[in-house]
Amino acid sequence: MKKKAILFLGLGIAASGFTACKKTTAFSYKASCTTACKVSYYDSDGNFVARSDFGTSFEQDIAALEFQPVQVAVQSSVCPETGACDSSLFLNDEIRVELWKGDEKICEQSTSGKPLQAVSCKYKWEQ
Repeated sequence: MKKKAILFLGLGIAASGFTACKKTTAFSYKASCTTACKVSYYDSDGNFVARSDFGTSFEQDIAALEFQPVQVAVQSSVCPETGACDSSLFLNDEIRVELWKGDEKICEQSTSGKPLQAVSCKYKWEQ
């Protein structure tokens, strides 16, 4: 009887440990840009996602695995990555990103007036 109790206790601890490893936390990001930008992040499966859209405002929910760093980057698409960039294009360009953990804003970054400008927010779990 004692051996069965120890076995069930061991299985219960192992099951709770496995569940804790798969726990996810709700994050979201809000990104905006004056003209056009590329938003990059890792989804809940750890896959890299880069979206290029012609919109100027983006919001996305992310369910990140616990203890997996969360990072969102926004890069302006006003100037081409290769070739000349007319300063009149980027001088009034502004980009912004916010990273939220549930209802708490944990990071906000913005910049303007630079060619190929980019901003990012990152969350690292406390150990």
